[in-house]
This record gives sequence, structure tokens and C-alpha cells, in this order.
Amino acid sequence: MIRKYQTSDYNSVEKMLKDEFNISFPQENSFSRKLVCAKDENIVGILLYSVMYERAEIDYICVKKECRNKNIATDLINEMFTILIQDNVETVSLEVRKSNIPAQNFYKKMGFSEVAIRSNYYKNEDGILMVRKLIK
Repeated sequence: MIRKYQTSDYNSVEKMLKDEFNISFPQENSFSRKLVCAKDENIVGILLYSVMYERAEIDYICVKKECRNKNIATDLINEMFTILIQDNVETVSLEVRKSNIPAQNFYKKMGFSEVAIRSNYYKNEDGILMVRKLIK
């Protein structure tokens, strides 16, 4: 079940981000939005994104390893698209590691296109900027 993040989800999300990405829960700001996928009361996926007027950016998408390849990331992104279109957001962007071919292929499947290379975006690796238009 995809739903908006609730403060009671914090510990589960923090643990998942630590386990999967070795990062802590990002700092909140007025642009931050969060969706989670819950299965049997357990958080198995999260999408953190920011909305800045007519533009959105995916900050992190994370699915527990044992739950991957079950359309959870697809469902999270599609729910985000639905929300963003209702809010008249025109484009969504993201950065992905140049070496992360599976993620690049997934984002292409979701309608994103490569638009630029960001040199050393990940300190020791280039990032690929990908964009998808929502409203024409």
C-alpha cells in the first residue's frame, strides 16, 4: 500500500536508509515530500522528493533488498506522478550514478531521459541528470 509518510514511520525509514544506503534521514525543509510502501504494517519502500513550484526532484528512492523486483519503486513513482500532476508540477528530475545501469534503465522505463552529465557529482563518480516532463 502506497501512502504518505507519517511521523510514526521515522524509525523504520531511518533503519532502511541506513541498511540500504548507509545514510541518515535527510533534513526536512518546506519543499520535502515523502511516500512509503507498507506491507503488513512494515515499511518496505520509500520515496523522498522535493517540490519547488513547477519542478520536482527525486532525492532518494529505496526498496528493501528482499522486496525488490515487485513493482514497489514503480508504484511509488507512479503515485508521486499522480500527486505532482494534480499540483501542476511540470517536470521531475533526478541524478543517478553513471555506474548504476539498472537504475538508469528503470528510470528510462519510467519515462525519464538523460539530459546532462554532472562531473564528480558523487565525489568520485559522475552523475547523470535525468528529467521527465509531466505537463506539456
